[in-house]
Amino acid sequence: MTLIETITVGSGGASSIEFTGIPGTGKDLLILVSSRNSSTSVSLEYRLNSDSTSSAYVMKLLQYKNGLVDTDSITSTKFSGVGVSTNYTANTFTSNAIYVSNYAGSTNKSVSIDEVSENNATQAYLRISAGVWNNTAAVTAFSVTSPNLLVEHSSASLYTIS
Repeated sequence: MTLIETITVGSGGASSIEFTGIPGTGKDLLILVSSRNSSTSVSLEYRLNSDSTSSAYVMKLLQYKNGLVDTDSITSTKFSGVGVSTNYTANTFTSNAIYVSNYAGSTNKSVSIDEVSENNATQAYLRISAGVWNNTAAVTAFSVTSPNLLVEHSSASLYTIS
């Protein structure tokens, strides 16, 4: 596993964290995200190569949310993620791991996502997702976006795995 880059949000926040120019030297990608949103939304969005094509992302998820377990199937213009909102315990951040298999290959990319949001109250998430990015292009860019801002100290680290 080789660390390619870590990006940390500075003061004032940022609408997204973006990795570009990802080298095609590994087999798989691992992106570790620690984030907090500046709003009451817990939503995060993940995109590969800035692709927002309709039906490009297909995922199945299993989640524990507010004491309940549920599943969902999603076809969308992005992979949906879970963040921490301003309603959550102060100074807590999410822990998100996004794994992209065969990212430099010429087939559709399988993706697994493991996420947990910390909160000292009833509203919290544990989620695992499996999905596919319906695109045969090599992954050269990755972004994580919040509907408002990612607050200071939110970060993401990009690794290649040989």
